[in-house]
Amino acid sequence: MKPFKTLPLLFTLIFLPILLTDQTTKIKPPTPLFGGGFHKIHSDGGFMTKEQHDKILEKLRKNIDSLKAIGIIPDTVSRAATILQWPLITTLLDYGYHRMGHFPDHSQRTNSLRDYMGGNRTYDRDGYNHAGTDFYGWPFDWHKMDNNEVIVVAAAPGVIIDKEDGNYDKRCYDLTYGTFDFNSIYIRHADGTCAWYVHFKRNSLTTKHVGQSVQTGEYLGVIGASGWAWEPHLHFELSSEEDEHDGNNMIDPNVGTSNQNPQVMWASGVQRPYYDSAINK
Repeated sequence: MKPFKTLPLLFTLIFLPILLTDQTTKIKPPTPLFGGGFHKIHSDGGFMTKEQHDKILEKLRKNIDSLKAIGIIPDTVSRAATILQWPLITTLLDYGYHRMGHFPDHSQRTNSLRDYMGGNRTYDRDGYNHAGTDFYGWPFDWHKMDNNEVIVVAAAPGVIIDKEDGNYDKRCYDLTYGTFDFNSIYIRHADGTCAWYVHFKRNSLTTKHVGQSVQTGEYLGVIGASGWAWEPHLHFELSSEEDEHDGNNMIDPNVGTSNQNPQVMWASGVQRPYYDSAINK
């Protein structure tokens, strides 16, 4: 065989893995802890401890009470459940720009993992069960972060109940960095649910402040790696004001075998497949 005849095959073997956003081999859960393409996601995540998570919850509840007291948030909630849109947009013209990572953990037992499809694409750590869905930039996620190419937008309308910016956003480059504080924004919806948007790029958050409203699709910030994050991504979490979901306040918007009747769901056609394979470019 002449050398030039082997070039198409070599191109396929070398470059095709870079173009895929998720696993192409369809296997039944439980599955190995891999995210999109052929890039491994750290199995421990390291997002936060249970104590840190509970502290944030307590602060959000106090802020909600304060906003209710001055009439910014009504005392009653809407009966209409919040419908979620996709929380990311891109400045690129590529076909795709993301991959899915960890999902919420529906098993509340230590060292026991169960995502919404009954698989193990989630984690728990130090008593904290991962309570959100992770969206990663892909490929070249650090490049995307540095060049503001993946933007986080509001998945639903609501009122900002807390935000934090200015924290270090490249801990992966410096594992000795002492603080795990992340850049984040928290939005309370009309039905009483709250959306957590976490790990933003430093100094990229919206200039709006606590008590102001945002609309669906409105700019919130740039995907980042602040706090204990191995690489740039959005941790998107939904919680209720009452501890009534699986013994905690977690709401998983993903519909699957382990979560057939969630309180809050993606808009029709927005929920991505469990294996979200596609061509990026």
